[in-house]
Amino acid sequence: MSDNSFFSFLQSPDPHQRSLAVQVMGRAFLAGELDEYAHKSLVRGLTAILDDTDISVRQALAEAMADADNPPRHIVHSLCRDHFDVAKPLIERSTAISDNELVDLVGEGTEIVRLTIAARADLRSAVAAAVAEVGDRDTCMVLIENSDATIADISFVRLAKRFCADSEMRAALLARHDTPIDVRHGLLAMLSDELGSLIVGRDWMAPERARLVIREACEKATIEFTEAADDEAQRALVAHLSVSGRLTPGLLMRALAIGNLQIVAEALALLSGLPVKRVLRLLHDRRAATMFALLSNAGLPKAVYHGFLLSVRTVVECQKEGFNFSTKSDRLRLVERILTRYQDFAPEDLSYMFGLLTRLSGEAARAEAREMFGQDQADSILQAA
Repeated sequence: MSDNSFFSFLQSPDPHQRSLAVQVMGRAFLAGELDEYAHKSLVRGLTAILDDTDISVRQALAEAMADADNPPRHIVHSLCRDHFDVAKPLIERSTAISDNELVDLVGEGTEIVRLTIAARADLRSAVAAAVAEVGDRDTCMVLIENSDATIADISFVRLAKRFCADSEMRAALLARHDTPIDVRHGLLAMLSDELGSLIVGRDWMAPERARLVIREACEKATIEFTEAADDEAQRALVAHLSVSGRLTPGLLMRALAIGNLQIVAEALALLSGLPVKRVLRLLHDRRAATMFALLSNAGLPKAVYHGFLLSVRTVVECQKEGFNFSTKSDRLRLVERILTRYQDFAPEDLSYMFGLLTRLSGEAARAEAREMFGQDQADSILQAA
């Protein structure tokens, strides 16, 4: 097939006829059955189409190249920077566009180009990072909702910082399974603060009561985050909590109340400067002086020392007895055992955490009821009680 035979298809004054010619040429390229000379002639013809003044003809070329495994690079490069209606099929689905070129398109393209890239299947982290940095709100929402997109932790942090005031964006970030645990907590804390301000502003609750309710709800959700997290994610969360001033004794008591010694060890290791493995060994040491020295190094208030000692000992004891802390019933048994043993202390030793443990016991009882009977039955039982 000669160059002239290709160009003869493109001489028609009718754009529709030229588009049909491009489709034929595209199928010939995809088939890959041409000899070297014919292939080069075909590429020349396809290259000539880039200068066609009718957008529908260039669209036909883009559609043909979008499904090609190895299209001519100069053709793809030109089409991706053409009118969006031309570039769209390539930007949407072409696997021949490199990550570097996609990043360039994010930087130099229009917002609709960025949005289309954000929706691509198998979007890799480098491209997602570029979108997270410069994409507008709608584009970044598409990125977050793209389950095929690989988003690096640093990009999640950037998205959270850019759109922290947008409730829908926060919800979308929380809905992703791969949002880092420290980012989740930051979003949750922001939501809690807003909710607390709303409750107090509308006089639905006294300020002190509202702060207590919101803080404990946030701490409860934080501990729930840790249950599905690995050691590295828990370590990242502890560091975030420490920096944000939310690594409180109450939060650590909540962790103990569900038998999570690991997150407690991570926290005490960070606060004391000791290795996590050593802290875990110290937590299993039954000597009170050892525990008090650890808590002192961690900077915890003396008012929690006896409560921590008792709670840790009870958790270790229940572990040895084979408690399954993933079940609501064993969590309830653990909290009730801790609470019962608090009766042996003087009132001044009880005051700091007794109220918290009482509330944790109530929460554990409700959780067990929901697990056993379902939400509706549990609510009716609790209302009738």
